[in-house]
Amino acid sequence: MIQIYKAFEPQLPSLAYCWSTCDVTTAKRQVEMAAITSLAPVAALFPTWLVAIGILWIPFWRFTDVSYSLFAFAAIAMGIVLFSKSVQKIFLARLLGARQPNNAEAATLYQAWRRVAKANHISLDSFVLKVVDTGEINAFASGGHLLVVSSFAVNQLDNNELTGVLAHELSHHLGSHTVALTIAQWLSMPILLLAKIGFFLQFIAETITNTFGSRLRIIRLI
Repeated sequence: MIQIYKAFEPQLPSLAYCWSTCDVTTAKRQVEMAAITSLAPVAALFPTWLVAIGILWIPFWRFTDVSYSLFAFAAIAMGIVLFSKSVQKIFLARLLGARQPNNAEAATLYQAWRRVAKANHISLDSFVLKVVDTGEINAFASGGHLLVVSSFAVNQLDNNELTGVLAHELSHHLGSHTVALTIAQWLSMPILLLAKIGFFLQFIAETITNTFGSRLRIIRLI
């Protein structure tokens, strides 16, 4: 499951909420203590990732000359590329089930986003706005550039409320809160892939066992 920072959390950094009355300088990314402490689970996950990558590397090693170190380095490099804004727009957004806002949603979103961007002295295209189709008020920040708002929130919240939601999610990016979560998500992908393969093989084994078991019982009855 993707871990995300949702809207309406208790910690609300003041910088991103200063959209009308404050005079602030250009907002810059900072590495806050919360971002540093969130790296601990990532460090704990890394040895398991190395094992999972090793298992996935074995088929490549059997048919190619690719070494384990090169295979692992390539996987890490792909994770680094995930922080690219263009990659996040295409790959990470789809992974999260987010889409491009339609014309009506874009008009509402960018009206609020302009206020947040202006207050923090950042360009409108510094971050990517996406919409996820849910029937509840929700929003989250992911990767290093994605701000995702639920379609219900876009349609139901007024401009001030939507501005506050976007400002709150922007504060997570500015505090580098999403970096560790994105790394953890990437590291968990080969582990989850192996888990799915394991469940699939288990399903096949149970199916074969049940099929042959039924046939054996029929033969015995005959």
